[in-house]
Amino acid sequence: MKFILSCLVGLWVTSSVVAKTPPAVTIPYSQVHNLYSKSVKQDYELHIRLPVGYGETKQTYPVFYFLDSQWDFPLYSAIAGQSYFDGFIPQMILVGITWGGENADPNVLRVRDFTPSPASPSGKTGGAKNFLTFLQKELIPYIDANFNTSQQRILSGSSLGGLFTLYTLFTQPELFTGYLPTAPVVGWDNWALSNLKDGFGEKLNALPRVVRMYGAIGEHDALAKDFALFQSMFDNSPFTGLDSRLEVIPGVGHASLKATAASLGLHYLFRRPKFIHDQEQMKPYLGHYRHGNEKLFVALKEGQLVVTYQGKRHNLLAHAKGAFHKHGEYFEVSFEQSDSLILKTFFDTLEFNRVY
Repeated sequence: MKFILSCLVGLWVTSSVVAKTPPAVTIPYSQVHNLYSKSVKQDYELHIRLPVGYGETKQTYPVFYFLDSQWDFPLYSAIAGQSYFDGFIPQMILVGITWGGENADPNVLRVRDFTPSPASPSGKTGGAKNFLTFLQKELIPYIDANFNTSQQRILSGSSLGGLFTLYTLFTQPELFTGYLPTAPVVGWDNWALSNLKDGFGEKLNALPRVVRMYGAIGEHDALAKDFALFQSMFDNSPFTGLDSRLEVIPGVGHASLKATAASLGLHYLFRRPKFIHDQEQMKPYLGHYRHGNEKLFVALKEGQLVVTYQGKRHNLLAHAKGAFHKHGEYFEVSFEQSDSLILKTFFDTLEFNRVY
């Protein structure tokens, strides 16, 4: 009898534990903001992710704006963290945009907001102009007023979101420093997008800086043929003032393209400039350095700066005078004074003093 009672009590306890709802998985350092747009007359929900250590200093950060956050916020949060860990991109503020309010259906509203021309008399398409006004006059000022933002801004969207990203590039290239359209519906409304290219070169030439754009399509995407035509338009009429790359990603389709294209695109948009030192310029950097018990050796091998640290050799590339980095790993060395250097890794920042 005691055995039966103990079994019943055990079953009751187990069922009680199982019945209790486990906590939801959340993304660290993330926030949800709500913003009403007068331009579109629509509530929008903003999914924002801040860098680790945000607010501890007065540091400002680039902002990565992306569309369809209802699907892609976890994906882009992971990609940004992974690419930062490998040293390809800086820390960024992520702003994912989706729709708020009652009964907001992204499948309907994205067609309205992301398309540049009315392809039907229903009134449910062709709202890109209003949505762009929302970005320019409401969203970006809101983010800049509430967060420590730099002048670098990236806009990304996929599918119809890719169409809108290109629409923004053609109509207001100055609004963002970089554009990342993936799987864009470039053939929308009998290639209405191509009509926007008139005057695009003049807009670019009027800007004080070069705009960057990376676009991609999946090999197995049904839109690949249209993308190839779009790509040839760029190849045949290259634009000064635009640093761009358009490519086909093998082995993926319309949706599975996102992870690969976003990684490659961010790496391209944030890639560092090349700076050439001659050997005489680099000679003062060579030697042995120490930080406490940590030792570091700087040498020159076949014209390239090589740092040996913790038993590992690091071949470095220069991106500014006295500033070097490793490709594919967060490992940066800068020589700010003649007798010391600063080493930055993903985990720490250390100052080393020259020993000899």
